[in-house]
Amino acid sequence: MTEQGVINDQDEPTCSLRQEFDTMFYCYSIGGQATNYYRYGTRKDCKRYRDNLRFCWRTKFMNSEEKKKAFKERAEQKEEKLKDGPNCLDIWELREQPPVDFPPVVD
Repeated sequence: MTEQGVINDQDEPTCSLRQEFDTMFYCYSIGGQATNYYRYGTRKDCKRYRDNLRFCWRTKFMNSEEKKKAFKERAEQKEEKLKDGPNCLDIWELREQPPVDFPPVVD
């Protein structure tokens, strides 16, 4: 989420529909897709941006207490997903010794 959870003067969480829409639109645009295709070789999945926009839209019709609760739950879900998801450190295995054929012999 780009700006979700920002606190305004009344200590009420808020998000910007315009910013969420712009972020989602860029994801679906040719530029956003081309960048992802160039970097990763696949089309970008924009579902999370759609979900962010939908969440932001729903919060616009909530009262203050519901909104605070929704933002808190959303933050907890994101944190849990981040903890349980893949980690860049998962690919490394600690070695006790160097590999057998290290350094490689050049003929």
